[in-house]
Amino acid sequence: MSFVGALAVWRKTLCIEYKIDQLVGGYEDCDGFNFQFINPGMGTLPTDVTVKITMQDGAKLDESNSGIWTFGFQGQIYFENGQVVAYTESPLSSSTDSVIIMLQLNKGLIHPIRIVDEAFEAVKAQAFNGSDYDTKDTGDVTSEAAEEDIGIVATILGWVIMVLPILGIILFVKRKGKSKKEIHTLYKNADYFREAPLRETLR
Repeated sequence: MSFVGALAVWRKTLCIEYKIDQLVGGYEDCDGFNFQFINPGMGTLPTDVTVKITMQDGAKLDESNSGIWTFGFQGQIYFENGQVVAYTESPLSSSTDSVIIMLQLNKGLIHPIRIVDEAFEAVKAQAFNGSDYDTKDTGDVTSEAAEEDIGIVATILGWVIMVLPILGIILFVKRKGKSKKEIHTLYKNADYFREAPLRETLR
């Protein structure tokens, strides 16, 4: 008689809920925030983090009315079904890891109570300073995605540069062959005079 024992590993999930008043600020050019949801150096640092941002009135957030960026961790951020979703792709382990999300909203989506006497572009420039983002980036994608797009464009341009000379040679050869064929046809169909055409006249 044999006995197989199993060791159960218990995983504890801790849920924390808190309310942040006046998170979104009203700036001169648009509304938004740059907020650190997970601080570095916490006594108990979460290994995996997912942040979802939705509008209370049900308004849909997308590329047409919002901009999104992340800082402090390796992960992704994107729009999904009218909300913003951000998550970590690797565990938060070092003392410098954090979860920072910057959200930009077009004017009119909400009406913030907290009014800031500056442009949100200044907040973005400060946040981009020292980060992987380009200071001219105004989109809603991460720098990795932007670099990937640039790589795709470069690859396409490379193929175009390689293919164009080959296409030119093929067209040249075809045109030359066509010209030779036309000349050959012309000679073939031409009426040759075996004798001088003016012989009858000279007589």
